[in-house]
Amino acid sequence: MTGIWYVVGYVIAGVSFVFLTIGLAWLISHRTRGDKHKGYPYESGIDTYGDTHARFGISFYRYALLFGLAYAWRKGVLSWR
Repeated sequence: MTGIWYVVGYVIAGVSFVFLTIGLAWLISHRTRGDKHKGYPYESGIDTYGDTHARFGISFYRYALLFGLAYAWRKGVLSWR
């Protein structure tokens, strides 16, 4: 029966280590926030218009992949030698 207490102790130690590490990282990261322009996508000082984190549709991603494939094919990169 004493063997189970070793397992329980290791589980408690492991879980507490994880939460302690996450808690310390949270405390350290929230001490320095920087100024209000820190989160902007550009550092020029010009405010952005609208939402800067817009999503692109999957059609743009497909178009980019097809362009990269056609360009590589035209350059002869895809031929085996």
